[in-house]
Amino acid sequence: EPETPEDMGVIDFTSTTALGCWTLGCMNGTSMPTRYGTATGKCKFLLRIFNTTSTDGAYAIMPPLEVEDINKYQISFDACTNSTAATNVKSITVGIISNGADLSTFAPITTITNLNYTTDSTGMFRYTVPFDSYDGDFVTGAKGNQVMFLSESGDNFNEAFIDNIRLELIPTCAAPSAVVA
Repeated sequence: EPETPEDMGVIDFTSTTALGCWTLGCMNGTSMPTRYGTATGKCKFLLRIFNTTSTDGAYAIMPPLEVEDINKYQISFDACTNSTAATNVKSITVGIISNGADLSTFAPITTITNLNYTTDSTGMFRYTVPFDSYDGDFVTGAKGNQVMFLSESGDNFNEAFIDNIRLELIPTCAAPSAVVA
């Protein structure tokens, strides 16, 4: 059942049911996205999307959204990696999928590279991805209503953690940046 962005609020992964309506998968291996973390200490629960080989890739697809035009929305989320190896990819691709059962209908919007390294959730950076450039999928041109996060396969291991996901209307004026006191 699709839900509105307003009904969703902020999605975090402290609840064991947070992933209940998500579609999780991997392309060629066994690197399934998982709820990751502990209930104590600095590391809180996060969604871990990763792959362990150059031929694998993992994805997490949000439940369908009840929106007339996804181009009017943006998604914000916190992300990081805990990998320091130079050969590791350390990126996450965000886009829209029009058919969650057919990965060829995924239209990437942006890839965030060189995710911040942290050993706990205090080092996560906030990212915002507007969907105003989305024109539909590359296969049929159909407009989708599901956001997909992809940990692409690369030369080696790729790992991304995401949390505090919020879908909202794109503001009519730009958010302030580089504010100095």
